[in-house]
Amino acid sequence: MPPHSAQTHRSQSVDRWECWKSGRQRPGCAARVRVEGLREEVARLAGVLEAAEIELDRRVIAREELVKALAASASETTCAARKVVAAGQAA
Repeated sequence: MPPHSAQTHRSQSVDRWECWKSGRQRPGCAARVRVEGLREEVARLAGVLEAAEIELDRRVIAREELVKALAASASETTCAARKVVAAGQAA
């Protein structure tokens, strides 16, 4: 929530309570409650999305490091194999 919205949040909670107490007879009560619920869900989903993006970044970095390590290992293996072949041809 933005810094100035703490008061707004409190007044929305009061509005929700008033809507509930009045049996939702006030105009716009149901819509106001629905909007507040959706805002809460958006805030929750923003947190979930942020965590998923962090995990994705971590996995991308890990994959890139693995590709580099495998490439280096393949290069070393190729070099060692060439030495073995060259030694066998010289014998």
